[in-house]
Amino acid sequence: RGKQLQVHAAGSAPINAWKPWDAALADPSSGDLLTFYMYRVVSDEVYPPINVNTANIGGVLWYLHHEVVIQYPRKFDITRVMRMKVQMRATKPLLDLAMNFGPRTAFDSGQCTGPFVCGRNTEGGNQPKFCNGAFDKNNEADILAMSGKPYEGSYEYSKFGYHVGCNNLGEYPFPTYKVFYPRAAWYSLPGACLSEVFSKRTPQCKAQEPGGLCEGTPTGAGNCTWSY
Repeated sequence: RGKQLQVHAAGSAPINAWKPWDAALADPSSGDLLTFYMYRVVSDEVYPPINVNTANIGGVLWYLHHEVVIQYPRKFDITRVMRMKVQMRATKPLLDLAMNFGPRTAFDSGQCTGPFVCGRNTEGGNQPKFCNGAFDKNNEADILAMSGKPYEGSYEYSKFGYHVGCNNLGEYPFPTYKVFYPRAAWYSLPGACLSEVFSKRTPQCKAQEPGGLCEGTPTGAGNCTWSY
């Protein structure tokens, strides 16, 4: 675990497997196993809830009332609310910060579109700068760790592994205005090859970006943080 592996079939080029940025992400964590329901609005099309955003009941109702039933035809041809039972376990880097969830990111057609840390705002206290859209590898040089070690991909998933993300509605990243749904929250569920839309996923991408979905009980390793 934690080593760069190469997998290939006869006559094909080697496929480099995921290598954790932090060695601690290669091992199970001591985090508590959390089991709870998530909700997602869907159309009649059936597909697995991987590389998607979900919500608690307050969060899904806010989305329905503010982005779906306000138009006809309904957004994304939504017809129903799906409930799913999720188990998750935080990685050690998250637990070191007394956190179970990491930053929530958005997913569009299976591609993670941030927001990602992409540098520093030199004005106003040298605070992190955030960029929306797919992660730009050109930003890696601007998000070095305190040790000087460069992250391999985004800070969020390099530092904390493929964690389940969460944000309370009314707080960063969206929506940042007051909502009248008590304790409403949204989640992100990272799966394999989250840097690409569903139609562009390749075996190489899936190997290098395994995501956090795993079979059975999540261990809290960087590539085994949730199941459903």
